[in-house]
Amino acid sequence: MLANVKIAGRLMVGFGFLLLMTAAIGGYTIHASRSASGSLATVVRQKDHVVEDERIE
Repeated sequence: MLANVKIAGRLMVGFGFLLLMTAAIGGYTIHASRSASGSLATVVRQKDHVVEDERIE
């Protein structure tokens, strides 16, 4: 497929693929970070709630 393309074209395709993969990994990282942040907030709220319940008793 790339046999008839000049070396400059093959390099551009290769760097384009690397750029696409970098963007995909960055997007996944942002998504995972938001998910982890939401989970941490839930744990903190639950922990605070348990502490308040213990003080009431």
